[in-house]
Amino acid sequence: MLKHAIPDHYKVDTLVGTGSAAHVYKAVHVESGKLLAIKQLHRRLVGKPHPFQRFCREALLMASLDHPQVLRCVDRNLDCKRPWFAMPYCPGGSIADQLVRSTLRSRQLLEYVLETLDALAYLHELGIVHRDVKPENILIDRHGTAQLADFGISRSPSQPSLVEEDTLGTPSFSAPEQLQNSKSASSVSDLYGLGATLYVCTLRKTAIPLLIPHEREARLDELPPPLRPIVRRATALVPSDRYPTAAAMADDIADLMECWDGGLL
Repeated sequence: MLKHAIPDHYKVDTLVGTGSAAHVYKAVHVESGKLLAIKQLHRRLVGKPHPFQRFCREALLMASLDHPQVLRCVDRNLDCKRPWFAMPYCPGGSIADQLVRSTLRSRQLLEYVLETLDALAYLHELGIVHRDVKPENILIDRHGTAQLADFGISRSPSQPSLVEEDTLGTPSFSAPEQLQNSKSASSVSDLYGLGATLYVCTLRKTAIPLLIPHEREARLDELPPPLRPIVRRATALVPSDRYPTAAAMADDIADLMECWDGGLL
């Protein structure tokens, strides 16, 4: 099935993920031996203009980016029967995978968040809004560093706009304004998603209560005291009450890490 779309210089290994629009396969570049992840549009979506256009926009956007904490598209064929693109393979899986395996530690989580903030600062400078920052989309590469991935619903000034659904994103990690209308999402909406990620990864609980005004404070109080003000500000219900930039949030995370004593937060 795959060989009709993916060239012979890739040896496709195993299926490593399935999303609403595509499968992701682990593959080896035969000549170099490099491990790659190949994302291929679902067969049922081939010929449907909107999913195809979104898939192509993701590949082209990822190919245009150049940052050590942003996963890049390194090869692609968008004109074949089964469009695909290739990215570096991240053997550490996602932060969500580490939660399931119970291998994610407090300091490591903060380091991943800092690296993701560096990626977001780069994207926001370019006018790009990711719109789906969550544990599943923060991957860990072979060097043990975070890679922000999955730009399927990102908004970029360099790509033509598509007609969009009113709501795009993952409810547990979407800011209130994004839940109301995805076109309202901004850079601080991405910071909300990362704040919700911190909450979920620390407490192993859903972040949905952070969206409910009368439940927020009680749920935030469950966080370790040093982390509360950071998550509170990042996930503020009013966008202007959040951190103004990724760099501002990173400063508070870095300050927290300097005071970290090696135990739990």
